[in-house]
Amino acid sequence: MIWLLSMWACSSSYVLEATIEDALGAGHLGGFDVVAKADDPSVTLSCRTLQGRANDEGVLIIANLCPGTSYTLTVRADVVVPELETVADGGPGGPITVKGYQAPAGEGQYLISKGELSILATNADQKREVPLGATEPVLFPGATPPRVPVVAHGDYLLLAGEGMELQLAPLVANPSRLELEESPAMKPWSYVGVSFEGNVPTPQTVAIDTAKVTEVTVAGRSFRYLAADAVPAGRYVLYRPGERRLTLLDMGGPATLP
Repeated sequence: MIWLLSMWACSSSYVLEATIEDALGAGHLGGFDVVAKADDPSVTLSCRTLQGRANDEGVLIIANLCPGTSYTLTVRADVVVPELETVADGGPGGPITVKGYQAPAGEGQYLISKGELSILATNADQKREVPLGATEPVLFPGATPPRVPVVAHGDYLLLAGEGMELQLAPLVANPSRLELEESPAMKPWSYVGVSFEGNVPTPQTVAIDTAKVTEVTVAGRSFRYLAADAVPAGRYVLYRPGERRLTLLDMGGPATLP
């Protein structure tokens, strides 16, 4: 009798078929498993947890989903698909096409280049000094790393979770010596978000093209994607004031500072 009831409960099962496109324009996202868990725990056992796989062409198929409950989907990869966070009772009614995003499990700063996701490590100490005659310190990298990561055309800078709190500022070269309140004068150097007229600092901000910035939140996790041309080409600094380290990076291609 139990077997017969189970067969009856799933006699009207359906298939979820979805093609997952890369929302950032790099074809499709695939090669990973997706688990569907029934939101109603009282459904028959064979309907509670099901699994499918998105193939290399981005086609995901999960069979034997049962009516009478919605499903919560979990992607087992560094990918989020906002439109597939849940599946309504009965499914979408046919094949669908959805947008997916590469998204790490961790937080921080990342580079998406040629379809590959990699972490951006900090690459310089964050230093600060008060210019002579000023009251507030200016920030600058303690050294220039031998290699600066490049967010080239078609690439994306990805800020995940707490990484979205990081500030992005231009690195501005000062061709003159800078007199300081408490330290010897600095040789010509580059500073974070500030230019100088003589010894007088002037803040320099970056205009971000919001049309080229995408923000996504899935299951309480938030991500911000900045296209390489979301800001004018040049060298920038990702930093959080007061922290020990910062990250230099070039947006829009390799930058050359005076």
